[in-house]
Amino acid sequence: MWLSLYLSIERSVEVYVPVKKYFIEQENCPLEIKQFFERDEVPCVLSFLQYILFEIHKKNLELKRSYTTLVDLYRIITSIKSKLQERIDSDFFGATCRYRLARLPSDIQKTLKISFIEFLRAIICYIDSYFDQNVTLYQTISYFDFQNIESLTWNQVIQCVDLLKIKGLNDDCLFDEFTNIKSTLKIILQQRISVFDQVQTFINKQGDIAVTNECKEEKNDDDADHSENRIVRSDQFWMYMFSLTQSPNFKKLVCFLYSLPCSNAYVESAFSQLKYLCNDKRNCMTIDLLSAELKIRLNSSLSCIEMYKHVLSNQDLLKAIK
Repeated sequence: MWLSLYLSIERSVEVYVPVKKYFIEQENCPLEIKQFFERDEVPCVLSFLQYILFEIHKKNLELKRSYTTLVDLYRIITSIKSKLQERIDSDFFGATCRYRLARLPSDIQKTLKISFIEFLRAIICYIDSYFDQNVTLYQTISYFDFQNIESLTWNQVIQCVDLLKIKGLNDDCLFDEFTNIKSTLKIILQQRISVFDQVQTFINKQGDIAVTNECKEEKNDDDADHSENRIVRSDQFWMYMFSLTQSPNFKKLVCFLYSLPCSNAYVESAFSQLKYLCNDKRNCMTIDLLSAELKIRLNSSLSCIEMYKHVLSNQDLLKAIK
């Protein structure tokens, strides 16, 4: 529940002054509420919570992205743990909090700092209670994240294959494909055009396969975020890489890794869509028809008109329909 507290805290900070004025001016204001608003440390605590919970809120949203997989989990979790630990080591709880903290008596400052540090440590312990159970798995899979691809070694590839016990892979061919991928990666990195621009050019040419299960507004926000920061999505990079190399074994390995979900967000989105597909007004539809419509909704961002035109222009689809 505390993962969703940020928006509530943010709202509390925004309305704190008028709400305080409203209650203080009341003749019959309850004593507990009056004492709360009269305490000088309250704005400082709210500033601290707003600052820390914002960092956690960003990582929580990152985990819920439709394209976030288990490959990304180790990077995301270690990143937030590192940020929290740095704030503990530096006694830094946000610029606004630091300013308000400096205006309080020294004994209250000391008490608040201790409570802030305990709060941050409690968050780290909470994360570790879930994360440490399978940290070896998460770290091994993270080798295939875009940020680690350049330093990816054959031993790491084999370690991942052995840990996940993926069947049907030819180790000899896998090694040859690995060396080809490393060579191709060097060529990509040596190009005058950035990797981000190369990948985006490739993805833009794909059109109908660059799909998402998010609504268009969320998709546009995500795309804008990546474009502004020029962040290369790992899944899109591998799509680009496999378009340049013939690597059936390595592709099978990577596809398996990127099929492992990072959270239950995708499953929840499926049930959310199903709620609108199956109702009293559509009770004559067969299960197969509902299943087909659900797959289209989850795996395509095309509008109804675009989907209609796409079907009419695709001879293979028309033959399958007949």
